[in-house]
Amino acid sequence: MNIGLTGSSGLIGRHLMKSLSLSHNFIELDLRSKNLFDNQSEKHINDFGLVHLASLNSKINSEKFDDEIQITKKLIQIIPKLKIKFCIFFSTSKVYGETFNFVADESSQINPMCTYAKTKVIAENMLQEYCHDNNITLIILRLAPVISKHPSSNIGRLLTYLDKELAMPILSAGDSAERSYLSLPNITNAFDNLLHFLDKNTNIFQKIYNLSDSQPMSMNSLIKSYCEANDLDLHPVSMPDFLANLMFAIPSLGKKLSNKFSNSVISSKQLQIDLELSLIPSLKLDN
Repeated sequence: MNIGLTGSSGLIGRHLMKSLSLSHNFIELDLRSKNLFDNQSEKHINDFGLVHLASLNSKINSEKFDDEIQITKKLIQIIPKLKIKFCIFFSTSKVYGETFNFVADESSQINPMCTYAKTKVIAENMLQEYCHDNNITLIILRLAPVISKHPSSNIGRLLTYLDKELAMPILSAGDSAERSYLSLPNITNAFDNLLHFLDKNTNIFQKIYNLSDSQPMSMNSLIKSYCEANDLDLHPVSMPDFLANLMFAIPSLGKKLSNKFSNSVISSKQLQIDLELSLIPSLKLDN
C-alpha cells in the first residue's frame, strides 16, 4: 500500500518506515517545503492513505501554540489536491488530562491541560470536520506516552540513566500509582493491522482509538522491568518518606513529580476488538 506520511523524521515516523518498508511504500510528505513530493513520488499521489504524524514536539509551550495548529491547517489546505483513501491522525492520550483516577476509554470526557494536548484536540476537530464534509474515512489514534530513549522525553532520560547502572533513587510513591505506556513494537503492530483493515473496508467512517501497551505499570515496575529485560544491574536507593514528602511540597518540583507518580491509565480494548489485535506489555523496550 502507498502511504503518504507527514512527520517521517520523528521517532515514530522513522520507526514505522524502518519496520514496514517491505510491506508498504512510504511517501514522505514535507509540510515545510513548497514541494510536498519529490518527483519520483508524484505518480502515487492519487492512490494512497494519508498518515499525519507531523508535530513540533510534545513539550511545546504556549508560545508555539499557533505554530503547532498551522501544521494541520496546512495539511488540510493540501488535501484537496490529493486523492486519498483514508486519513490516520496520531494524537495523544494527554487529551484526557495529565492524571486521572479512572481508566479512560474513548468515551471518557477529555480534559487537556498542557499546550500539546490542547493543540491535538483542535487538530482532531479540524480533521473530523474536514473528513466528514469530504467523505474521507478518518482514524484518530490517541497514544500513551511512548517508551524510547529519545533525549527530549523524561522516559528517555530515565532509561539512559539506567543504562549507566548507577544508584537509582526509589520513591515509595512509585509503587502505587500506575500509568499507561506504549512501546514501539505495539505501534508497529497496531498500525500495520489498521492499514490492512482500512484497505479491505470501503465504507466511509470516523473512529477514535486509544493505543497503549497491554498492561499499565507503576514507575518502579517500569524501572525494574527495563533493567531485567536488558540485563542491567539495578542499584536502588530507597528515599525516606519525609524527604519525598518535602520534594512533593516544593511547588515547581511537586507538580512535576505528581504528574509522574499519579494514575494515568487508558484502555485499548476497543482497538483490540475491532482489529482482533494482540498487544504486548512493556518488557523488551526498543531504543
